[in-house]
Amino acid sequence: LYWGLTAFHALHVVFGLPLLAWAALRVKRPDATFEPDLNLHTATAYWHMCDLVWILVFPTLYLL
Repeated sequence: LYWGLTAFHALHVVFGLPLLAWAALRVKRPDATFEPDLNLHTATAYWHMCDLVWILVFPTLYLL
């Protein structure tokens, strides 16, 4: 169970790293604006959900 959940989470992180890199490059551009950007918001929300899931899964599996 531990290895399966860890691998599943790792796949999400591998998918999320390019999204996070894209988001970082997007906000560092000289022509970046403060306008709401749904793609940027979605990419960062995805990354934060990966963090939240790991924060919940990791201790749960170690406490069981």
